[in-house]
Amino acid sequence: MKTATTGRRRIFGVIASLLILVLTLSALIGCQNKGGDVADSGTATVVVAVGEDVRSYEIPLDKLDGEKGAIVLLDYLKEEGKLDYTAVDSGYGPYLTKVGHLEEKASENIYVGIWTSVESDVDRESIYSTTVEYNGVELCSSNVGMGELNVPDGAIIYFGEIKY
Repeated sequence: MKTATTGRRRIFGVIASLLILVLTLSALIGCQNKGGDVADSGTATVVVAVGEDVRSYEIPLDKLDGEKGAIVLLDYLKEEGKLDYTAVDSGYGPYLTKVGHLEEKASENIYVGIWTSVESDVDRESIYSTTVEYNGVELCSSNVGMGELNVPDGAIIYFGEIKY
């Protein structure tokens, strides 16, 4: 004969299993790369800096597919033959190992850093937050990757060396 305790355990087990399933699915859905927004018009500037060698590129935003975040800026420059880049899929989106003349050198602890003028994407809170200046504009290290970085009209996306 079943007891009330056995029935409660079964109900508790079903509820616990459903709760775990819902939390797991919520976490997976929340981690999907939704892509940053790219404006339909205007321009954005990409800057690549290695020491004193600073190169900039102005990109017309109306020529871009605006659903993948700032990586479309590099895609456009690559298609136009103006700038080459290399990225690997990190599971969190594209991880840049080379942008133009800037290249990761892991053996020397040198990596590709991203700074932005887009306030919604900056990292001002962490101890790793850094700033650079470009043409009188202070840019802050990005809090998101290239696939999620927003590109409004007038955005500046700056690539430089980060040394750890």
